[in-house]
Amino acid sequence: EQLVDLLYSGNAPDADYIQTFLLGYKMFMQPEELMSMLINKFEECDQSDELTVEVRDMVKLRLSNIVTQWIERVWVDFHYSDAMKEKVDDFIVLVSSGHPHFMPVALKLETTKTKKEKEWEESLRGRQQHKPG
Repeated sequence: EQLVDLLYSGNAPDADYIQTFLLGYKMFMQPEELMSMLINKFEECDQSDELTVEVRDMVKLRLSNIVTQWIERVWVDFHYSDAMKEKVDDFIVLVSSGHPHFMPVALKLETTKTKKEKEWEESLRGRQQHKPG
């Protein structure tokens, strides 16, 4: 849990840390568990009286950026799992249901997801067309 907390808390996390984490986190947790943790933290931010609005928004933006990077860099975690696709859709709804200034963030998430789905399908079609036979 502390490794996950480093993704979004305190000073801005190092981009290399986020990338390394996303490539290696499956050594100690499942994708569904990580996604649930990120969703829960996003929800907790809205319910926290301890954090200023600015800090809450910063954490929610970082969480959104982590999910966007995850989709961009490790789409395979989502492609083969209906549960993960559903969780990402839930996260997008959560982001878009907040303050209006988060709508562009939700749109970026949705656009990234759609782009990766399309790229993946095109890649699979390309492989099928080039099969010998």
